[in-house]
Amino acid sequence: MIKSEKATTRFLAAASAIMVGAVATIAGGAAAHSAQAQIAVPASPLASVLSPSVALLSTTYATTTMNLHLRLAASSSTESLGIMPTGTVTIATGETKLSGTTLWRKVRWGTKTGWSSAKYLSLRTVTVDTSVGYINGYTSIMSHPVSPTRYRISGINAGTKVQLLDNSGGWLLIKTDKYQGWVQASFVSLTPPSATVNKLTPFLAAYAPPSDFITTTTQAITKVNLHLRSSASTTSTSLGIMPSGTVTTATGSVKVIGSVTWRQLRWGTKIGWAPSSYLTLRTVSTDTSVRYVKSYTSMMSHPISPDRFRIAGVNAGTRVQRLEVSGSWTHIKTATYHGWVLTSYLRLPTAAESIPADVNVADYGRFTIGSTSVRSQAYAGSSILLTAPAGAKVKVTHTAGTYKKITYAGKTGYVLSTALQSRGENTVMAYGTFRSGQVAHEFMAGYRNYFLTTLPRTDMYQLWKPDWTFVTTGYRAVVAEQYIYPTSTAPAKIAAMDEYEVINYQGQNMYRRTMMPTADGSQSWTYRTSEWGEQVAKQSGRLIEEADFLKRF
Repeated sequence: MIKSEKATTRFLAAASAIMVGAVATIAGGAAAHSAQAQIAVPASPLASVLSPSVALLSTTYATTTMNLHLRLAASSSTESLGIMPTGTVTIATGETKLSGTTLWRKVRWGTKTGWSSAKYLSLRTVTVDTSVGYINGYTSIMSHPVSPTRYRISGINAGTKVQLLDNSGGWLLIKTDKYQGWVQASFVSLTPPSATVNKLTPFLAAYAPPSDFITTTTQAITKVNLHLRSSASTTSTSLGIMPSGTVTTATGSVKVIGSVTWRQLRWGTKIGWAPSSYLTLRTVSTDTSVRYVKSYTSMMSHPISPDRFRIAGVNAGTRVQRLEVSGSWTHIKTATYHGWVLTSYLRLPTAAESIPADVNVADYGRFTIGSTSVRSQAYAGSSILLTAPAGAKVKVTHTAGTYKKITYAGKTGYVLSTALQSRGENTVMAYGTFRSGQVAHEFMAGYRNYFLTTLPRTDMYQLWKPDWTFVTTGYRAVVAEQYIYPTSTAPAKIAAMDEYEVINYQGQNMYRRTMMPTADGSQSWTYRTSEWGEQVAKQSGRLIEEADFLKRF
């Protein structure tokens, strides 16, 4: 703990303290395989403001720079303990191993301890002290103090006791029972909260109940032309054939008959059963909770009660969410609190207020789950510009409430976020002789369209014949074409490719079909090397280090 008020003030005012640790960056090429991170650990910026009696501990955090396997041992062939998403913060134990040309680092991820390639870990050493602070008002915990890529980790309530770890430019790095992240220093004090804060804590927005005015419906979209059966059996009466891409409503009833899972659906006026394996589920929300405050009023702890009290004032024009209604009172939630106001002080949003603002994001690719309406504005009542078929690829450019702003077929519009997914079940990546202009390209016939892209963190090897190529894990990015097929013909097309893409060597197939990420964030089926194929290609093949290799033929 901090021994004096002077030390306390100096800790919270340390806005210009230098953040400890260093991030080691290793550039690509052959050198990337053998270079080792050089970590500098300067003196703690907290040392000068803490009492000498306070124990200081140094912890090295390793943050993943990509989706990364945590391996049982220092080898890519050992069991994966799980995939750590990009930005995952782990604790480096200090142990490293050099296996071949790869430097491995031992890290602790939650309750798991394992090994990951040091190339994809960013290190930062933090000096941790035993000082504690208290949050004096509801605020957000952020991933970084100031950064264009920062994001909100969680909200934190007034009165929460936190551990103070570091400071930078008016921000404090704190640790709660669940999270670690950055908050503005003005939201932290070194004294326990007052009784008033404790009294208001249950009415903070984070503790608000769910809204009665937000309803969710689970939709099931058919992947193929599919019978709707009168019962959960292929021998029962067919109520009709639902074309591929049909949007139905899932009732929630599920039955497992033998090895087949059946789901009950509502299709128009008909209710029946279909196998889950041929359905894609998505959740659609209907939100009628938004209201605006007409004029200044008080938010109360209860609608009518002898022990109710005033929580806060609510200004005219404030956007609120309705939670429930009781008589002439409405339970609302603001950005800070939840409580009760007279319903007469609330109004419906105008058309302009109902349209969420566009929030720019880095462009990325997605696929429509079913037949999807592309609207002119980000609300359900806006005009439909066009309808994108199931499995169509779109480019997402902005977020707008529950909608995504996209471009598709030369049009820019909005679709529900729940109508999109990253996996392209009806898509195939071509990087070898299947590519346009190559000898086997005619096999790709029947596609709707295709996109030139790359497969990140892969290498390409040539083996046996000049145009026989094999994609492996690696440090480069293989150029490929992403082919989009209609959902009605994709299963048969992919099955034919499964038969075609077979090269047996010593009794084992060199290829396996895998869903792999592309440079734009979408995922497609790719015929990459099997574990056996990767071993053979890397041992006997020729690494293609640069250029668009196949265009040489």
